[in-house]
Amino acid sequence: MRIGYSKSDKLTNNLSLGVRKTVLNNRGTISLSANDLLSGQIERNTVTYKNVYSKNYNDSNLRTFIISFGYKFGSDKIKEHRSRNTGIEDELGRTQKK
Repeated sequence: MRIGYSKSDKLTNNLSLGVRKTVLNNRGTISLSANDLLSGQIERNTVTYKNVYSKNYNDSNLRTFIISFGYKFGSDKIKEHRSRNTGIEDELGRTQKK
């Protein structure tokens, strides 16, 4: 890949993976994720401009591992919707009797 005077010798790649498991009666969640498992974020490029020649190698080592835990607080039971009369039903009934 060429950008201006810079030529990249290798394309970078990234392999990420994540898993999630519910625990504690479906109220808790444990997650594990990993980024750049194969150390593919390596950049090699050369720059040639007039009488300047530069060759660069950059290994960012962006490999990360994350473990997280989440928990749902509060009640898991939702109350049913109550049916209420607001008075609009009386007005609708009165106007539609014609």
